[in-house]
Amino acid sequence: SAGNLQKTAERDVTVGVSIPLIDFVYPSPEDGEYISTNQAYINVTTTSSNDHSAWIDWNRSLAGYWSMDFYNSSGVFDNSTYDNFAIFHGGLSEGNITYGKRGRCIELDGNDDYISTGSNQAFNLSDAVTLEAWVYINNISVRPSIVGASGSYWLFITIPGKIYAYLRTNEGWHTPGYSSSTYSWVGEWHHIAMTYDSDTHTVKY
Repeated sequence: SAGNLQKTAERDVTVGVSIPLIDFVYPSPEDGEYISTNQAYINVTTTSSNDHSAWIDWNRSLAGYWSMDFYNSSGVFDNSTYDNFAIFHGGLSEGNITYGKRGRCIELDGNDDYISTGSNQAFNLSDAVTLEAWVYINNISVRPSIVGASGSYWLFITIPGKIYAYLRTNEGWHTPGYSSSTYSWVGEWHHIAMTYDSDTHTVKY
């Protein structure tokens, strides 16, 4: 009312005009179905004209999810139930948060940059684990590390371009070997995932 003008930095805003479609498909229970069970397998298919992500965590088995969309000057907030805040290390700051494949991402220097939740027993391997990440790599020669928990498991990419993991269970350390395929990582977005099943002692990439 006094004629004052306040100006902020320029920002790019993208507004999606299409509504994502979410379908519960087989073997999910049918709509309106009454069942007597202590568990249910839920399979979800999502469709959208925009890049998007979807996940369900009804049993709170998701230990951590860092989308990089929510952060402050100290680190990145965890979108899971457990609020495992990941702290910036190696000189990282809010300035390293940029645009990625699914919303925001964090740009690392391949040397000493990382985010960490510290010593957290929630990330120690018990009977099974699944690790996932979207990655964009500029230099494969540094053998990029993706995610890990000290003394429990680690997932990284080898110089030939294969995915590799090692993990520790009650039976000791396991080195399940390389992925069967060699990928061209540099200059492209890739979704990387590893699952471990203690019943069969197998790792899948």
